[in-house]
Amino acid sequence: EQSEAAGPRYAVALRKTDVSPNGSPVVRLGEGSPTGFSPDGRSVLSILPTTPAQFVVLPIGAGTPRVLERGSVDIMENTAWYPDGKRILFVGHESGKPAHFYSQDLSGGIPRVALQEDLLAYEELAALPMSSDGKTIPCFRPDRKWWLCSLDGGPHRLLAGILEDEFPVRWSSDGRSLFVISPKSLPLKFYKLDPANGRRQLWKEWSPSDLVGLDWLLGSDITPDGRTITTSFFRQLSDLFIVEGVK
Repeated sequence: EQSEAAGPRYAVALRKTDVSPNGSPVVRLGEGSPTGFSPDGRSVLSILPTTPAQFVVLPIGAGTPRVLERGSVDIMENTAWYPDGKRILFVGHESGKPAHFYSQDLSGGIPRVALQEDLLAYEELAALPMSSDGKTIPCFRPDRKWWLCSLDGGPHRLLAGILEDEFPVRWSSDGRSLFVISPKSLPLKFYKLDPANGRRQLWKEWSPSDLVGLDWLLGSDITPDGRTITTSFFRQLSDLFIVEGVK
């Protein structure tokens, strides 16, 4: 939440997706802007809007928030959890240097360069989908194209089949396909993309039932079981008044 009531460093909150008349109560977890759940669902990684920005791990339930050391690295979002839940990966840069992937152990220590590859941060996407084996992740390179970057020293591959205005959202449960989406058109179209050959198949379409005042989409995700789509968007409404007889 980024309202005035949330405070200058915003608020990260959790609520269930039930459909009861009033919904479940909102539980505040801490400060910052969340980027995603840990693999075990027990904590959330958040970015504190400090100067410079910092990561904080917020527990769901009992526990104490942990602010991670940043060293000399400036965070540029685009985060991912390693499958073991013990490390995170993110795009960052040091002063005067290009952006790279950095990894950080949650048990302590400063970030370390994980991939000596020039990258760009992708504004439409806070979290990047890492493969289930922790060896491959989509990366946005300075050529403004999506690549499948290897984290274990293997070759990088151009992500064939993804269009210019699309971005990857999640790997399929079998790890063979990527779901991709464009946030710039309605209805939203989710495609299932085979990175091996670039073949794409329309998977789902979705659009808000009320398009009045719809401004722009903030991002979308798919649950790990592939049964639910989540998305958020801005709606801006205004009133027009006619004033007569003004002197």
